[in-house]
Amino acid sequence: MAHTVDQLILNTMQSGVVTRQGLLAAGASPSAIDRRLRRGLLEPMSTGVYIVPTQVDSHTRLVGALAALPEAAVSRSAAGRLHRFAVAGNAAQVTVARGQRLPIKGVSVHETRRWLDGDIVVIDGLRVTSPARTLIDLASELSAARLRHITESQLVKSTPNDTLLLATFSAHRRRGLRGTAKMAALLAELLDDQPYPESVLEAMVWRALSDHGLSGFVRQFRPSWYDGRAGIVDFAHPETRLILEADGRRWHTVTQARVDDRRRDRRAVAAGWAVVRVGWTEVDVRPCATMQEIADVVAGRLAAARPATPLVVSGSGKRHQ
Repeated sequence: MAHTVDQLILNTMQSGVVTRQGLLAAGASPSAIDRRLRRGLLEPMSTGVYIVPTQVDSHTRLVGALAALPEAAVSRSAAGRLHRFAVAGNAAQVTVARGQRLPIKGVSVHETRRWLDGDIVVIDGLRVTSPARTLIDLASELSAARLRHITESQLVKSTPNDTLLLATFSAHRRRGLRGTAKMAALLAELLDDQPYPESVLEAMVWRALSDHGLSGFVRQFRPSWYDGRAGIVDFAHPETRLILEADGRRWHTVTQARVDDRRRDRRAVAAGWAVVRVGWTEVDVRPCATMQEIADVVAGRLAAARPATPLVVSGSGKRHQ
């Protein structure tokens, strides 16, 4: 009988998890199950849900939680890892409808007021919160900077796209829900158009340069090492070899173009130039401080380029500059 029950355990388990109900249905006796619990061959995880210690894998805790709570879904950072978000840690987390929560060893169980259509997908046979729902839930536990990085990265991949994320957030948001204000502010920043198109921003920068007496800049400058339209920079100060870019693109365009921007910047540095980038907030909200910073860069590069005055020794033996 011992061999038979052990074989039943191996036959019925999933990721090292078995249920009492499943073992009984397969023919194991209650006493045989209890003996294995006493001997540590089965480890209780929740009521009627057991772990086979020798068969544990990366999904064990999640499978056990869903066995104990069939209407739950893997959520938060655990869901993020399954979606291949850039989340850290290995915590096992699930979310269940309010009123169905129960303690599960090694698993954090969260509650939700409701599940909406599209909130749950299936990954590796597991019920998992959708990418959009996962991002919304992560707002309660991630810093604003980390949430921005992950959300921006996923929007670029359209997992989810901006329309779906906004719709899901609108459906779930409510006052007092942890993370709601953080996600609302982030989406307002990421998904709203910037106040000024590039052409308007460039005009603002040009006017600010003039208003603050910063001469020597040239618009739409074509460096000798660039080819084609993509090689034209917004402004340049040829005397000091300084490039000034007015960055008025929407956030996702900026993200997709970062590799190109860095490559352009490296080519400029290799040719002995420096690159300064300004956005609309710097020009519209703090133009004086921004222009002063640019003036400091210009002055510093002028000083560095100016040759030192040689010392001249006079006939009297005194040194003169």
